[in-house]
Amino acid sequence: MAFSREKGAVLFLAVGFMMLAVLSLALVVDTGRLYMSKRNLQRVADMAAIEVLARKGKCSDQTATQYAQQSLIRNNFILSATKTLTVSCGQVGTTLGIRNLITSPIGASDTAVRVVVRESVAGSLIAGGIFKDKITMEASAVATNSGSGLAALTLKSTLLNVNITQNSRAQLLSSIFGGMLGGNLNISVGAWNGLIHTEIDIFKFLDKLAINAGLAVGNYEDVLTANFTTGELIQAAIDVIDEQIGTPQVTINALDAIVALDELLVASQIAPTDLNVGELIKLQNGGNYTGAAAELQLFHLVQGIIQLANKNNAVTATIPITVGGTTIDVKLKVIEPPLLSSIGDPELARAESYLPINDSPNRIYVRSAQVRLLMSVNLSSTLTSIVNTLLSTLSGTLSSLTTLLNNLLSLNLNGVLGSLICVGCQQTFVDPIILPPTFRFDVNLDVGAGEARVTDYLCNGTNKSLSVNAKTAATNLRIGSMGSSAANAQSLVFASTSAPAVNPISLVDIGKKQCTVTCLLGICSTSNCVRTPYAGGGLGLKADVPVAQTSALLVYQTPAASNLPELYEAPAFQSLSSQNIINSLTSTLAGPTIEMYRPSGSGNGLGSLLVGAGSTMDAVIALLKQAVSTVLSPLLSPLTTMLVNNLGIDLATTDVGATMSCGSSGGVKLVH
Repeated sequence: MAFSREKGAVLFLAVGFMMLAVLSLALVVDTGRLYMSKRNLQRVADMAAIEVLARKGKCSDQTATQYAQQSLIRNNFILSATKTLTVSCGQVGTTLGIRNLITSPIGASDTAVRVVVRESVAGSLIAGGIFKDKITMEASAVATNSGSGLAALTLKSTLLNVNITQNSRAQLLSSIFGGMLGGNLNISVGAWNGLIHTEIDIFKFLDKLAINAGLAVGNYEDVLTANFTTGELIQAAIDVIDEQIGTPQVTINALDAIVALDELLVASQIAPTDLNVGELIKLQNGGNYTGAAAELQLFHLVQGIIQLANKNNAVTATIPITVGGTTIDVKLKVIEPPLLSSIGDPELARAESYLPINDSPNRIYVRSAQVRLLMSVNLSSTLTSIVNTLLSTLSGTLSSLTTLLNNLLSLNLNGVLGSLICVGCQQTFVDPIILPPTFRFDVNLDVGAGEARVTDYLCNGTNKSLSVNAKTAATNLRIGSMGSSAANAQSLVFASTSAPAVNPISLVDIGKKQCTVTCLLGICSTSNCVRTPYAGGGLGLKADVPVAQTSALLVYQTPAASNLPELYEAPAFQSLSSQNIINSLTSTLAGPTIEMYRPSGSGNGLGSLLVGAGSTMDAVIALLKQAVSTVLSPLLSPLTTMLVNNLGIDLATTDVGATMSCGSSGGVKLVH
């Protein structure tokens, strides 16, 4: 009986093992079946995406969907209730480190397509057959043009054309850069020249930043969106140049550049601030930059880092300039930092060339910094001799003007002053004051960003070209009163990026005095006089002059390879000159604007006095212009010279550099 019971147990175990074997076999079969179905579905999606893009299908006219359907039919995938298709168009971008399709801005050209196919299949051949369970399998493929390669734009500072051969120039540059960092610098002539004549590879610089910050090398999106201190950016540049030591690429200039960078690194610790290197260097999202190289002038990189730091912190640089033996402090603040270099696919840039800059994510666009300068000058001592000379010259004119204004006001002075007895009589006098004892004025110079943008390209075998729209910097010169004091003017002018308010500087104040007149036996005296300034208006000095900008189309093209070098080579530069900017600025300095003040109050009858003064007032204005111009021109001309020669901001020229390497234009690749 025991043996019989054991036989039943063995039979039961055998049946159980057989069922387990069948289930395992079903699992293997189902897994393999589903895997093959998924693989076939992915193949179908891949082929459809490639065909749509190869045939230049578009979502806007439904040809993308049409071409995808035709591809599915050829691959035995017939659309039905259980087999569906979704097609979308756009451009390849990177989100959280994953490359994917991003919908294009309205009207932009689509350069990528995504095909999604879905199929409903039985979840299991056994259970699915019994319970009719279904699962939906999905495969997605993104295809993009292999691209036209990469193009890069850079802007060159005017200073790069100038060898620093004098200690005074080196000292002034040290003062400018140190002031922008909030401290002092003392960099030698040789060290400055080292920065000027040394190139740095943009991608090596970004990779070094990534290594120093513990980020993934080659993941440029993370680097360009991360924050770094001024010192960290300068240290990365030092590390890149350090690695050249001992290689054929190292030069004496590179060794001198390290000396300058070490000095800048120390100065950067004075007012440290977080910076985003993506504001200086732009790479298109989703671009293939593997093995890419692009050169940037080291001085330009350092200049951009310091200008970005100055824009982001509260530091206002103070730059002393000497005029006629007198040192005047010029205050400088960066309103908008430069965009030093921009690299990307020119095909995408061309497709968006009609869009505004801020609406074009794939633009290849560079700009110089927008810098604001302020000079507050107190000429009380300087004007002493001019005031005395002017008053002496104007003595007859001033007397005529006073008489004229009194007559226009019908002030019967002779009748009052000729009285034998007049006690407590009230009399109004015209009281013009020409050039006040203290003469403080502000000079503001805004230099807007020169800019350049890729609008077209050609990659055709050995021939290639790049078209770039460029324009010179727009400049605004303002002269007048911008605050109640130099400190107040500084706080107001640098408070925002908006244009500062400018009020005229008083040159002629036609006031009135209300006096008590006492006459006894024809001898008269005045007392208790109360003066109302500008009761009759006045004349003021003011300039707020926009200087015209010049635009041009710059074309870089082969067959001469030096006209459009490869991406990894030094750029070819073209200049856009606009001499009218300098001419306009010079004429403004030579002939300041004399404006009329409106009289204070209303209904006082003085509003037309200045206009009615005719030739007498014309003589006053002419003499004032001459006197003021004599003072202003020697003061403002060195300010312009300092900008052109030392700040690297050329009011007349924008130098734009370009490189481009053509890829397999017209090809298609999958992005998974």
